[in-house]
Amino acid sequence: FCCLKVDAENDKVFPIIDEPVVKSIIDEPVVKPIKYRMIGVRGTSPGCGKDTVVDMIKKHLSLKGVEVNVSKFATPLRKVVEIITGIPVSITETIEGKNITISSVPSLTMEKLQQVLKITQDVMRNDIKYAEDVLIEINGMLSTILENSTLGVYLQRLGGFFRNRNLYVWIEATMHSLDESVINLIGDVRFPKEQQAIKVRHGITSLV
Repeated sequence: FCCLKVDAENDKVFPIIDEPVVKSIIDEPVVKPIKYRMIGVRGTSPGCGKDTVVDMIKKHLSLKGVEVNVSKFATPLRKVVEIITGIPVSITETIEGKNITISSVPSLTMEKLQQVLKITQDVMRNDIKYAEDVLIEINGMLSTILENSTLGVYLQRLGGFFRNRNLYVWIEATMHSLDESVINLIGDVRFPKEQQAIKVRHGITSLV
């Protein structure tokens, strides 16, 4: 059981997991979990506890009857990989999944490309000539990924391909997918531009 203590001046959210403490401060003004419509949990290294903090925040808000949506900046990329390879997001988001060896790299079809460009919010996706050129580029890049590479390498190469076209592609795709009527928790904030994207939307981040 946890509560949030918000330090807006220093841009931090502190999960408090000691139940007696929760009981003593739950009604104090400093506890403002609903003020911020977007909360990002940031940390620079895998396994630093970001998911644990997200789970604690979600549990606390849910107990207060607040609807919560959990998302990650990496989710749109994982959805793109699922479209191309058929490997579900539930696998690509795990460490074990990233170590899976891909025996062959499938090419992208025009039908699947349209699904991909919709996720990446490409405003030119309905331009046939543009889509054809992108298809050639992506398949050219995919052909350079060696057989028996890991899924992690595949994610890195594909993510880099789209970032070279638009530096903010995965941030924009994530923000577009959010439901603004609920509290949004983003559990994988790592880079300054991701943190800034949350702040400009009147959100707050917590450093783990």
